[in-house]
Amino acid sequence: MTHRVKTWSHGAAASLAILFFATASTAASGGLRTARVHSITELADKPSIGVRAFLRGALNPHWQLEFNTGYSQLSGRQYTTNAISSESRLFYFTNSVSTWTTGLYGGIGILGYRLATSPPQRTLGAKATGWSPIVPMGIHLSRPLGPSLRLEVLAGYTYTFSDETNRAALEKGNDAFWSLELGLIFGDKRGSHARVSSPQSSPNPPSSPQTTQNTSPAQAQNSIATEAVSQDSDGDGLSDDQEKLVHFTNPVMADSDGDGLNDREEIEIYGTHPNRLDSDNGGLRDGDEILRGSNPLDPGDDFLPAQILEEDPEPVAELVYELPVIYFPVGNLTLVAEARENLDRAVTYMRMRPQTHIELRGHSDSMGSRAVNLQLARRRAEAVKAYLVEKGIEAERMRVRTYGESKPVASNATQEGRLQNRRVELVPIR
Repeated sequence: MTHRVKTWSHGAAASLAILFFATASTAASGGLRTARVHSITELADKPSIGVRAFLRGALNPHWQLEFNTGYSQLSGRQYTTNAISSESRLFYFTNSVSTWTTGLYGGIGILGYRLATSPPQRTLGAKATGWSPIVPMGIHLSRPLGPSLRLEVLAGYTYTFSDETNRAALEKGNDAFWSLELGLIFGDKRGSHARVSSPQSSPNPPSSPQTTQNTSPAQAQNSIATEAVSQDSDGDGLSDDQEKLVHFTNPVMADSDGDGLNDREEIEIYGTHPNRLDSDNGGLRDGDEILRGSNPLDPGDDFLPAQILEEDPEPVAELVYELPVIYFPVGNLTLVAEARENLDRAVTYMRMRPQTHIELRGHSDSMGSRAVNLQLARRRAEAVKAYLVEKGIEAERMRVRTYGESKPVASNATQEGRLQNRRVELVPIR
């Protein structure tokens, strides 16, 4: 176990170094905490020590998610347990009180333990090593020490689902432990911005005699408050208070969701969601849609294969041939019984004329967006082609062209007209 602890200690040091450099340029934060740990078991427990490395990321101005790993000793007068743990904690932060930020946390994790010294009254059959789920919870205090450095204090309680962390199950109930943690967070900018200070605690800026005579203390304080409210740390055109309290965006990232548009553009110009990479869930980032000239709030004009977006510029020839027209239900690719019967007649036609090639022309009604209708028309034509291939017609004797809603044969204002427009035409081409 000593070798494992040494190995883990080296790993924790390396993890902390990685966290420090990684968080310097990202919205995440990380750091290291030391802890005073006191077990709660059936035996005479005593305080011991622990250490923990962590990485934390902001979900919104009030919530953060942390992943951590650590080592601690759980000890008493007659036993010593070495323990390693990994946890996922969810933090809720309230508004700052003076320079301190308060909060609560809770989470889940797993604890691996190994007895270094077993008590004389250990339970028969209890093993010296084991694993147990754990549930940590507690309160949190922190304050800034610099632009990207914070001090934090956590007081917590951790419940284990094992009664054998000390190898003694003498009374009913699982083991637990209290902890008091002290740590440093690197890369956390909460509270690092300028704060509004009272006239008594802040030096007065130089001013001309005229300004001093004409400005009351209340007006001066309001001016300072206005300056703090209008502060825009990320330069996106929204004040920090607007981002934190109104839009719930990241006040230190101009593009909170990384979609290529800054937060103000999304809110005031395009009407997209500043915390959602793809506002219409169509498959393209909002910024990419703006660049290509499509609507970031319409999923129908997001990515489509290039051949689907190409409409045939040639006019549709008058249909004078022996092959049928295949009609489809609304928004559907299903070949109904009548359509299959008509296609069986087309199979017979083509078998009798082995040199004939046909063109499958896909059309749609005008319900929905143009891009979606083009895609649907092509998929219907491909469904007809697949049926004919299944019946033995060579694929190279057929080609697909897509017209979408551009070539209606009836009015789209009626249900009957739309049915006639949702069609695939089989046209002999030689």
